[in-house]
Amino acid sequence: MKVFFVFLLTFVSLYPQFSQAENIVADVIDSSPFAYKNQAGEYVGTHYEYLQAISMESSIGIDIHVVPRMRIIENLKKGSTDAVIMFRSEKRNPIVKYAGMIRKIKVVALNRKGSNIRTYEDLYNNTLGVGILRGMFVSERFNGDKKIKIITVNNYTQMVKMLALGRLDTIVGNTIAISNALNKADMNTDIEFPGYLLAIKQQWFQFSAKSPHTDKIQQINQAIFKLRENATFDSILTRHVGIGWQELNR
Repeated sequence: MKVFFVFLLTFVSLYPQFSQAENIVADVIDSSPFAYKNQAGEYVGTHYEYLQAISMESSIGIDIHVVPRMRIIENLKKGSTDAVIMFRSEKRNPIVKYAGMIRKIKVVALNRKGSNIRTYEDLYNNTLGVGILRGMFVSERFNGDKKIKIITVNNYTQMVKMLALGRLDTIVGNTIAISNALNKADMNTDIEFPGYLLAIKQQWFQFSAKSPHTDKIQQINQAIFKLRENATFDSILTRHVGIGWQELNR
């Protein structure tokens, strides 16, 4: 019996996948409002709590890992994570399998009060520049347009601060993240709403194509549909970013 126990421990240490529970491992970006620590030192956030709600509704265990933004795509490619919630992209189709759409999110360009953007060409008139998140893809037209003076930034907080300090003419981003940053900076009354629509993205629960859990896609899809219809996702989002996102994303 002792010999068998020693063998079992050795087997498990050499092949850890046989000792793991049948839970989905999901990565979340380590950034507000997606996943961040509250005053009690516990992780909360929009994507973090979406995944908790999906787990509860589907009765499928989900182990949530909070990771740096730059590791998300690499982990999907390698299959070191099973799933993420992020924008759907044709470029990622070979490495993912889509399980369910959380919501549609607009990407807009916003100026300070009194300087409205009425046409796409108005972006050419910006002398200070147009702020955008580093690595963000808006559209082929926007990202490839050499007439626009694009200034890349590390996060939305930095982007909004640069606008407040008069170092940018325009900020570009998805309505959820921008709304969150504007609320934190108390700048909602300083912005010309609703802004100029540049694109509409779809936020999806996506499995890595290498995940062994893609057989759970239908269960996840059904759970997401119910949570979207009963406004659970909306309630979570409002709790973390305020009500401004509804006006921007209408």
